[in-house]
Amino acid sequence: MLTALSSALLGALLACSGDAPIETEPPPQAKAAPPPKLDVRATCPQAAWLARTVGGTRVTVTDILPAGEDPPHWRPAPEVIAGLAEADLIVANGAGFEGWMATATLPDGKVVHTAEGVESLIALAETSHSHGGEDEHSHTGTDPHTWGDPLTFLTQARVLRDALNDVDEAHKDFYNDRLPIVEGDLRALDEAYAAMLAGAKGRAMAANHPSFNYLARRYELTIESFDFDPSAAPGAAQLAAFNRWAAGAGPAPLLLWESEPSEAAVAAFPATVKHVYIDPLEAASPDSSGRYDYLRQATANINRFKKALAE
Repeated sequence: MLTALSSALLGALLACSGDAPIETEPPPQAKAAPPPKLDVRATCPQAAWLARTVGGTRVTVTDILPAGEDPPHWRPAPEVIAGLAEADLIVANGAGFEGWMATATLPDGKVVHTAEGVESLIALAETSHSHGGEDEHSHTGTDPHTWGDPLTFLTQARVLRDALNDVDEAHKDFYNDRLPIVEGDLRALDEAYAAMLAGAKGRAMAANHPSFNYLARRYELTIESFDFDPSAAPGAAQLAAFNRWAAGAGPAPLLLWESEPSEAAVAAFPATVKHVYIDPLEAASPDSSGRYDYLRQATANINRFKKALAE
C-alpha cells in the first residue's frame, strides 16, 4: 500500500518518463554566406592601388603587370589577354600609359581608363632615347604620368568609384563611403607637397625623364625634361644641351633622377649640379619589399625634396 509520500514520488517519476516532452536548445541559425568579391584585374601598380583603396574588402585585385616590366612597352601574352574576360572589371591608368591596350581586344563594358576623367592632360614634345641596353624608343603625345599630382589621382579615384558602382550596384553605399577615406589621404598628401615645395617655385630644376610634369604643374615648379640614362654618362649632344640650360639656371640646379644615377652618369655633369633621386611612383620602390604603396612612396619623395632644398 502506497503512502502519501511514495505516491507523490511515483507521480514525479511518471512526469519525467518518455511521455513528457524533452526540451532541447534550438539549432543555431546558419550564417549567410558573404557576397562574392569582385574579380578586378589591374594593368599597372597605380591602377591596382586605386582598386584596392577604393574597392576595399569588396574586391580581389590582381596586377597583371609582371615585376620589372615597363607598362608603355610591355606586351602581355595572348593567354593573359584572354584571361581578362573572366574579370568583373579591368582597371587601367589610360592616357596611353599601357601601350598594348591600344590594339588589344578586350571585353566590352569591363574596362575603365581612370585618366579619362582628367580634363587637362599634358602633351609631350617628341623625344627619342634608350635605357641601358634597350632599343631606342620615343615619348610623344599625351603624358600619362597623371598620378604625379595627388589631386589628379583623386579625380581618377572618383572615376573608378563610379565604375565600381556600375558593376556592383548593390554595394554602391560601400564604395561611396570608401571614397572619402581615399580623398582624405590624397588631400593630406597634396597639402604636404604644397608646404614643402612652396619655396621651390623659383628653383631651377631638370629631370632625366619626363616623369614629373603633373607634379610641376600642380605646385608651380619649372622642371626642364631631358632624356638621360641613369646607368651611363650622357652623350656629347645631350650633355651640351643640358649645359646650355644650366648656364642660365643659376647656382646649384637640381637634376631629378627617376632612379639612382650611376657614378659615371653623375661624373659627366658640372660639379655644381645637385643630383636627387625622386621616385616617379611607377612601380614598387626598391625599399618596399615588392609592394607598391603610393602614399608611402610619395611621402618619401617629399622628404627627399626637403633634404635637397635645405642643402
